[in-house]
Amino acid sequence: MRTVKVYLAGMMKWLDSEDSIWKCCVPALKEEIRRLMPQDVEVLSPDEVGFDHGGDLVYGIVEADIKLIDDADLLVAVFSTPNQVGTITELLHALSSGKQCLAVFTDNVVSVGGLGIGPQVIKRPLEVRCESDHYWFLINYLVRYKIQCTVVAARPEDVDIAILRWLKRLASCKRALSGGNRCRIE
Repeated sequence: MRTVKVYLAGMMKWLDSEDSIWKCCVPALKEEIRRLMPQDVEVLSPDEVGFDHGGDLVYGIVEADIKLIDDADLLVAVFSTPNQVGTITELLHALSSGKQCLAVFTDNVVSVGGLGIGPQVIKRPLEVRCESDHYWFLINYLVRYKIQCTVVAARPEDVDIAILRWLKRLASCKRALSGGNRCRIE
């Protein structure tokens, strides 16, 4: 069985005015994915390109991140703060390349009828702006027009559960993992 490459897109954490680190979700997520997935999974993330995304010298960062996305089979985008322009760009690039994607919106940025136990798939367009002040347009676009993207609302502590559930469901859909990329997972 071939190795499946998953790119994790998410927010940058600013350490000070010049330095940042990449932080998508729980620090142990990469190891958890490797441990729980039945096939070989390689996790790719922006922290592997060797650039300081928060520094003054930004030349090469976009190209390096996009190359990682192009090399990936799947993309997971975690939206946990407003204005994640890089994460939006990475998600839309992956979708335009026909990749299967998961977009996770935490309850910091989306409110869809109150989250119950565990992550919830968003299956319908949002009806009022207050359900997500910052991402209503993106969510409605993804739900309405992009069949290869699963959209999920989750509490921050459930992001890893949402990702692992999606990956496990994808693993059972051989067509998605063998390059067909048209298996919608809900």
